[in-house]
Amino acid sequence: MSTMELVQRAHRKYEQDGAKSLWTEGKYTLFESKQFRSVLKNYLIDRNSVERIDYDDLCQIARSTSSFWNTFDDERWDSITEPIPTKMHVPETRSFDRLETSEPVSPAVMEIADCTLIHPFGLTLCKRGILQETIAKSAASSSRIEKALSKSVSDHGYREINNLITGTETNSLESLSIATPLLMLWNNYYHWSMECLPRLAGVERYRQETGNEPSIIIPEDPSSWMLESLRLLGIKEDQLHELETHCTVDRLVVPTHPGPTLAECQWLRDRMYQSAKESSTIDESMDHRIYVSRQSATRRRATNEDEVVEMLRSYGFERYALEELSVADQVIYSLMRTQSYRHMVLV
Repeated sequence: MSTMELVQRAHRKYEQDGAKSLWTEGKYTLFESKQFRSVLKNYLIDRNSVERIDYDDLCQIARSTSSFWNTFDDERWDSITEPIPTKMHVPETRSFDRLETSEPVSPAVMEIADCTLIHPFGLTLCKRGILQETIAKSAASSSRIEKALSKSVSDHGYREINNLITGTETNSLESLSIATPLLMLWNNYYHWSMECLPRLAGVERYRQETGNEPSIIIPEDPSSWMLESLRLLGIKEDQLHELETHCTVDRLVVPTHPGPTLAECQWLRDRMYQSAKESSTIDESMDHRIYVSRQSATRRRATNEDEVVEMLRSYGFERYALEELSVADQVIYSLMRTQSYRHMVLV
Protein backbone atom coordinates (compact mmCIF):
# COMPACT_ATOMS: atom_id res chain seq x y z
CA MET A 1 0.00 0.00 0.00
CA SER A 2 1.43 3.37 -1.05
CA THR A 3 1.69 6.35 1.32
CA MET A 4 -1.09 8.15 -0.56
CA GLU A 5 -3.40 5.11 -0.32
CA LEU A 6 -2.65 4.85 3.40
CA VAL A 7 -3.49 8.53 3.94
CA GLN A 8 -6.74 8.18 1.96
CA ARG A 9 -7.74 5.10 3.92
CA ALA A 10 -6.98 6.86 7.22
CA HIS A 11 -9.07 9.85 6.15
CA ARG A 12 -12.04 7.63 5.27
CA LYS A 13 -11.67 5.84 8.62
CA TYR A 14 -11.70 9.18 10.44
CA GLU A 15 -14.79 10.38 8.56
CA GLN A 16 -16.72 7.16 9.21
CA ASP A 17 -15.70 6.18 12.74
CA GLY A 18 -14.07 9.24 14.31
CA ALA A 19 -10.69 10.10 15.79
CA LYS A 20 -10.75 7.51 18.61
CA SER A 21 -11.29 4.60 16.23
CA LEU A 22 -8.60 5.91 13.86
CA TRP A 23 -6.12 6.23 16.75
CA THR A 24 -6.87 2.70 17.97
CA GLU A 25 -6.42 1.17 14.53
CA GLY A 26 -3.19 3.09 13.96
CA LYS A 27 -1.82 1.97 17.32
CA TYR A 28 -2.73 -1.64 16.65
CA THR A 29 -1.14 -1.49 13.21
CA LEU A 30 2.14 -0.35 14.76
CA PHE A 31 2.13 -2.98 17.52
CA GLU A 32 1.06 -5.68 15.07
CA SER A 33 4.21 -5.28 12.97
CA LYS A 34 6.24 -8.45 12.55
CA GLN A 35 9.31 -7.03 14.30
CA PHE A 36 7.37 -5.93 17.38
CA ARG A 37 5.47 -9.21 17.58
CA SER A 38 8.70 -11.19 17.42
CA VAL A 39 10.19 -9.32 20.38
CA LEU A 40 7.08 -9.71 22.53
CA LYS A 41 6.77 -13.42 21.68
CA ASN A 42 10.35 -13.94 22.83
CA TYR A 43 9.84 -12.16 26.16
CA LEU A 44 6.26 -13.11 27.00
CA ILE A 45 5.97 -16.65 25.63
CA ASP A 46 9.38 -18.19 25.00
CA ARG A 47 11.19 -16.91 28.11
CA ASN A 48 8.21 -17.79 30.30
CA SER A 49 8.08 -21.29 28.74
CA VAL A 50 4.40 -20.92 27.91
CA GLU A 51 2.97 -23.94 26.08
CA ARG A 52 0.62 -23.51 23.11
CA ILE A 53 -2.30 -25.91 23.50
CA ASP A 54 -3.13 -27.39 20.09
CA TYR A 55 -6.34 -29.10 18.99
CA ASP A 56 -5.26 -32.63 19.98
CA ASP A 57 -4.09 -31.51 23.43
CA LEU A 58 -7.29 -29.54 23.95
CA CYS A 59 -9.43 -32.56 23.08
CA GLN A 60 -7.37 -34.74 25.42
CA ILE A 61 -7.81 -32.29 28.30
CA ALA A 62 -11.57 -32.12 27.73
CA ARG A 63 -12.02 -35.88 27.32
CA SER A 64 -10.13 -36.53 30.57
CA THR A 65 -12.96 -34.78 32.40
CA SER A 66 -15.77 -36.07 30.13
CA SER A 67 -16.28 -32.54 28.81
CA PHE A 68 -16.03 -33.14 25.05
CA TRP A 69 -18.97 -33.19 22.61
CA ASN A 70 -19.14 -33.23 18.80
CA THR A 71 -21.03 -30.20 17.52
CA PHE A 72 -22.79 -32.16 14.76
CA ASP A 73 -23.79 -35.79 14.56
CA ASP A 74 -21.43 -38.02 12.58
CA GLU A 75 -23.80 -38.59 9.65
CA ARG A 76 -24.32 -34.88 9.00
CA TRP A 77 -20.62 -34.07 9.36
CA ASP A 78 -19.31 -36.94 7.21
CA SER A 79 -21.67 -36.13 4.35
CA ILE A 80 -20.51 -32.55 3.80
CA THR A 81 -16.84 -32.45 4.83
CA GLU A 82 -14.69 -30.82 2.16
CA PRO A 83 -11.12 -29.45 2.14
CA ILE A 84 -10.83 -25.71 2.81
CA PRO A 85 -8.53 -23.49 0.69
CA THR A 86 -5.74 -21.95 2.76
CA LYS A 87 -5.16 -18.21 2.84
CA MET A 88 -2.39 -17.45 0.37
CA HIS A 89 -1.27 -15.03 -2.30
CA VAL A 90 -1.91 -16.40 -5.77
CA PRO A 91 0.54 -14.98 -8.34
CA GLU A 92 -0.73 -14.15 -11.82
CA THR A 93 1.18 -17.10 -13.27
CA ARG A 94 -0.56 -19.62 -11.04
CA SER A 95 -3.94 -21.23 -11.72
CA PHE A 96 -6.75 -21.14 -9.17
CA ASP A 97 -7.31 -24.87 -9.70
CA ARG A 98 -4.06 -25.60 -7.84
CA LEU A 99 -4.85 -23.89 -4.56
CA GLU A 100 -3.51 -25.42 -1.37
CA THR A 101 -6.16 -26.83 0.94
CA SER A 102 -6.37 -28.11 4.50
CA GLU A 103 -8.61 -30.76 6.02
CA PRO A 104 -10.98 -29.21 8.58
CA VAL A 105 -11.20 -30.71 12.04
CA SER A 106 -14.54 -32.05 13.14
CA PRO A 107 -16.34 -29.19 14.96
CA ALA A 108 -16.60 -29.88 18.68
CA VAL A 109 -17.27 -28.08 21.93
CA MET A 110 -15.33 -28.55 25.14
CA GLU A 111 -15.38 -27.31 28.71
CA ILE A 112 -12.05 -26.21 30.22
CA ALA A 113 -11.66 -25.30 33.88
CA ASP A 114 -10.03 -22.25 35.44
CA CYS A 115 -9.22 -19.95 32.51
CA THR A 116 -8.16 -16.31 32.24
CA LEU A 117 -9.21 -14.14 29.30
CA ILE A 118 -6.92 -11.22 28.40
CA HIS A 119 -8.70 -8.04 27.32
CA PRO A 120 -9.67 -7.07 24.66
CA PHE A 121 -9.40 -10.09 22.33
CA GLY A 122 -9.92 -12.95 24.75
CA LEU A 123 -6.51 -14.59 24.39
CA THR A 124 -7.06 -17.44 26.84
CA LEU A 125 -4.74 -18.85 29.48
CA CYS A 126 -5.35 -22.13 31.27
CA LYS A 127 -3.24 -24.21 33.64
CA ARG A 128 -1.37 -25.84 30.75
CA GLY A 129 -0.70 -22.74 28.66
CA ILE A 130 -2.39 -20.70 25.91
CA LEU A 131 -5.61 -21.92 24.29
CA GLN A 132 -5.19 -20.79 20.72
CA GLU A 133 -8.57 -22.24 19.73
CA THR A 134 -10.40 -19.22 21.18
CA ILE A 135 -8.88 -16.88 18.56
CA ALA A 136 -7.54 -19.13 15.78
CA LYS A 137 -7.47 -22.68 14.48
CA SER A 138 -4.92 -24.62 16.55
CA ALA A 139 -3.54 -26.22 13.41
CA ALA A 140 -2.60 -22.80 12.05
CA SER A 141 0.51 -20.80 12.84
CA SER A 142 0.84 -18.92 16.11
CA SER A 143 0.81 -15.50 14.41
CA ARG A 144 -2.60 -14.67 15.87
CA ILE A 145 -1.33 -15.34 19.37
CA GLU A 146 1.48 -12.88 18.73
CA LYS A 147 -0.93 -10.30 17.28
CA ALA A 148 -3.32 -10.62 20.22
CA LEU A 149 -0.44 -10.25 22.68
CA SER A 150 0.94 -7.22 20.87
CA LYS A 151 -2.41 -5.45 20.73
CA SER A 152 -3.11 -6.26 24.38
CA VAL A 153 0.28 -4.84 25.37
CA SER A 154 -0.56 -1.66 23.46
CA ASP A 155 -3.73 -1.32 25.57
CA HIS A 156 -2.45 -2.45 28.99
CA GLY A 157 1.34 -2.25 28.98
CA TYR A 158 3.99 -4.96 29.03
CA ARG A 159 4.12 -5.47 32.82
CA GLU A 160 0.40 -6.10 33.24
CA ILE A 161 0.26 -8.67 30.42
CA ASN A 162 3.41 -10.36 31.69
CA ASN A 163 1.91 -10.61 35.18
CA LEU A 164 -1.20 -12.26 33.77
CA ILE A 165 0.84 -14.79 31.82
CA THR A 166 3.12 -15.65 34.74
CA GLY A 167 0.29 -15.73 37.28
CA THR A 168 1.75 -12.90 39.35
CA GLU A 169 -1.04 -10.35 38.78
CA THR A 170 -2.03 -9.03 42.20
CA ASN A 171 -5.18 -7.14 41.22
CA SER A 172 -8.40 -9.10 41.56
CA LEU A 173 -10.12 -9.93 38.26
CA GLU A 174 -13.76 -10.13 37.37
CA SER A 175 -14.96 -13.73 37.60
CA LEU A 176 -17.61 -15.59 35.58
CA SER A 177 -18.98 -19.03 36.34
CA ILE A 178 -19.74 -20.53 32.90
CA ALA A 179 -19.02 -18.55 29.75
CA THR A 180 -17.95 -18.79 26.12
CA PRO A 181 -16.00 -16.10 24.18
CA LEU A 182 -17.26 -14.57 20.94
CA LEU A 183 -14.29 -12.26 20.38
CA MET A 184 -12.18 -11.42 17.35
CA LEU A 185 -8.85 -9.84 16.51
CA TRP A 186 -10.32 -7.64 13.78
CA ASN A 187 -13.53 -5.79 14.51
CA ASN A 188 -15.33 -6.24 11.21
CA TYR A 189 -18.39 -7.91 9.73
CA TYR A 190 -16.55 -10.81 8.08
CA HIS A 191 -14.65 -12.04 11.14
CA TRP A 192 -17.75 -11.68 13.30
CA SER A 193 -19.93 -13.61 10.85
CA MET A 194 -17.45 -16.33 9.90
CA GLU A 195 -15.32 -16.76 13.02
CA CYS A 196 -17.67 -15.88 15.89
CA LEU A 197 -21.30 -16.67 15.04
CA PRO A 198 -20.68 -20.30 13.90
CA ARG A 199 -19.33 -21.02 17.40
CA LEU A 200 -22.88 -20.77 18.66
CA ALA A 201 -23.57 -24.15 17.04
CA GLY A 202 -21.17 -25.60 19.60
CA VAL A 203 -22.83 -23.63 22.38
CA GLU A 204 -26.20 -25.03 21.27
CA ARG A 205 -24.85 -28.59 21.52
CA TYR A 206 -23.28 -27.83 24.92
CA ARG A 207 -26.63 -26.56 26.19
CA GLN A 208 -28.36 -29.71 24.94
CA GLU A 209 -25.81 -31.99 26.59
CA THR A 210 -25.42 -30.25 29.96
CA GLY A 211 -28.51 -28.11 30.48
CA ASN A 212 -26.20 -25.19 31.30
CA GLU A 213 -26.60 -21.73 29.75
CA PRO A 214 -23.20 -20.06 29.42
CA SER A 215 -22.75 -16.32 29.35
CA ILE A 216 -21.72 -15.06 25.90
CA ILE A 217 -18.63 -12.85 26.15
CA ILE A 218 -18.66 -10.20 23.42
CA PRO A 219 -16.52 -7.11 22.64
CA GLU A 220 -17.19 -4.00 24.66
CA ASP A 221 -19.35 -1.40 22.91
CA PRO A 222 -20.63 -3.97 20.38
CA SER A 223 -21.88 -2.76 17.03
CA SER A 224 -25.61 -2.76 16.32
CA TRP A 225 -25.15 -5.48 13.71
CA MET A 226 -23.46 -7.71 16.29
CA LEU A 227 -26.40 -7.39 18.65
CA GLU A 228 -28.96 -7.90 15.89
CA SER A 229 -27.22 -11.03 14.60
CA LEU A 230 -27.19 -12.48 18.13
CA ARG A 231 -30.90 -11.75 18.51
CA LEU A 232 -31.57 -13.54 15.21
CA LEU A 233 -29.75 -16.57 16.64
CA GLY A 234 -31.88 -16.58 19.76
CA ILE A 235 -29.37 -15.07 22.18
CA LYS A 236 -31.08 -12.96 24.85
CA GLU A 237 -29.67 -9.69 26.10
CA ASP A 238 -29.24 -10.98 29.67
CA GLN A 239 -26.92 -13.71 28.35
CA LEU A 240 -24.41 -11.16 27.02
CA HIS A 241 -21.32 -10.02 28.89
CA GLU A 242 -19.13 -7.29 27.41
CA LEU A 243 -15.42 -7.88 28.00
CA GLU A 244 -14.39 -4.53 29.49
CA THR A 245 -11.30 -5.86 31.29
CA HIS A 246 -9.45 -9.12 31.94
CA CYS A 247 -11.55 -11.81 33.59
CA THR A 248 -11.41 -15.36 34.91
CA VAL A 249 -13.90 -18.09 34.00
CA ASP A 250 -14.48 -21.12 36.22
CA ARG A 251 -15.78 -23.25 33.34
CA LEU A 252 -14.94 -21.96 29.86
CA VAL A 253 -17.03 -23.38 27.00
CA VAL A 254 -14.68 -23.66 24.01
CA PRO A 255 -16.16 -24.45 20.57
CA THR A 256 -13.51 -25.27 18.00
CA HIS A 257 -12.51 -22.30 15.88
CA PRO A 258 -14.70 -22.27 12.73
CA GLY A 259 -13.15 -23.48 9.46
CA PRO A 260 -15.62 -22.27 8.46
CA THR A 261 -16.82 -25.67 7.27
CA LEU A 262 -19.87 -26.26 5.12
CA ALA A 263 -21.69 -27.76 8.13
CA GLU A 264 -21.08 -24.62 10.18
CA CYS A 265 -22.16 -22.33 7.34
CA GLN A 266 -25.34 -24.34 6.77
CA TRP A 267 -26.19 -24.23 10.47
CA LEU A 268 -25.69 -20.46 10.54
CA ARG A 269 -27.70 -19.94 7.34
CA ASP A 270 -30.64 -22.03 8.54
CA ARG A 271 -30.83 -20.40 11.98
CA MET A 272 -30.47 -16.86 10.64
CA TYR A 273 -32.98 -17.33 7.85
CA GLN A 274 -35.71 -18.71 10.11
CA SER A 275 -35.53 -15.55 12.25
CA ALA A 276 -34.76 -13.07 9.45
CA LYS A 277 -37.81 -13.89 7.34
CA GLU A 278 -40.03 -12.91 10.27
CA SER A 279 -38.51 -9.43 10.67
CA SER A 280 -37.18 -8.54 7.21
CA THR A 281 -39.02 -6.02 5.03
CA ILE A 282 -37.80 -7.63 1.80
CA ASP A 283 -40.31 -9.25 -0.51
CA GLU A 284 -38.59 -12.49 -1.54
CA SER A 285 -40.96 -12.98 -4.48
CA MET A 286 -39.73 -9.85 -6.25
CA ASP A 287 -37.25 -10.10 -9.11
CA HIS A 288 -34.40 -8.13 -7.54
CA ARG A 289 -31.32 -7.18 -9.55
CA ILE A 290 -28.70 -6.09 -7.09
CA TYR A 291 -25.35 -4.32 -7.23
CA VAL A 292 -23.47 -4.54 -3.92
CA SER A 293 -21.49 -1.36 -3.34
CA ARG A 294 -18.25 -0.95 -1.36
CA GLN A 295 -18.20 2.82 -1.78
CA SER A 296 -18.18 3.38 1.99
CA ALA A 297 -15.40 0.87 2.65
CA THR A 298 -11.95 2.07 3.66
CA ARG A 299 -10.26 -0.28 1.18
CA ARG A 300 -10.89 -2.43 -1.93
CA ARG A 301 -13.31 0.06 -3.46
CA ALA A 302 -14.28 0.24 -7.14
CA THR A 303 -12.56 3.30 -8.60
CA ASN A 304 -15.21 3.83 -11.31
CA GLU A 305 -18.29 2.73 -9.41
CA ASP A 306 -20.55 5.55 -10.60
CA GLU A 307 -19.90 4.63 -14.25
CA VAL A 308 -20.50 0.93 -13.51
CA VAL A 309 -23.78 1.67 -11.71
CA GLU A 310 -24.99 3.92 -14.52
CA MET A 311 -24.42 1.11 -17.01
CA LEU A 312 -26.06 -1.53 -14.78
CA ARG A 313 -29.16 0.57 -14.21
CA SER A 314 -29.99 0.22 -17.88
CA TYR A 315 -30.36 -3.51 -17.14
CA GLY A 316 -32.61 -2.95 -14.13
CA PHE A 317 -30.02 -3.22 -11.35
CA GLU A 318 -30.26 -1.26 -8.10
CA ARG A 319 -27.28 -0.19 -5.97
CA TYR A 320 -27.28 -1.30 -2.32
CA ALA A 321 -24.82 -0.45 0.45
CA LEU A 322 -25.17 -3.41 2.81
CA GLU A 323 -24.10 -1.38 5.85
CA GLU A 324 -27.31 0.61 5.42
CA LEU A 325 -29.49 -2.53 5.64
CA SER A 326 -30.52 -4.46 8.72
CA VAL A 327 -28.85 -7.83 9.29
CA ALA A 328 -32.20 -9.51 8.65
CA ASP A 329 -32.51 -7.84 5.24
CA GLN A 330 -28.94 -8.80 4.39
CA VAL A 331 -29.70 -12.44 5.20
CA ILE A 332 -32.72 -12.41 2.87
CA TYR A 333 -30.76 -10.74 0.05
CA SER A 334 -27.94 -13.24 0.52
CA LEU A 335 -30.26 -16.21 0.11
CA MET A 336 -31.90 -14.57 -2.88
CA ARG A 337 -28.43 -14.32 -4.41
CA THR A 338 -27.79 -18.05 -3.97
CA GLN A 339 -31.06 -18.76 -5.76
CA SER A 340 -30.19 -16.56 -8.77
CA TYR A 341 -26.56 -15.52 -9.26
CA ARG A 342 -27.37 -13.90 -12.59
CA HIS A 343 -29.21 -11.12 -10.72
CA MET A 344 -26.37 -10.19 -8.38
CA VAL A 345 -23.22 -8.17 -9.06
CA LEU A 346 -20.51 -8.13 -6.40
CA VAL A 347 -17.45 -5.86 -6.35
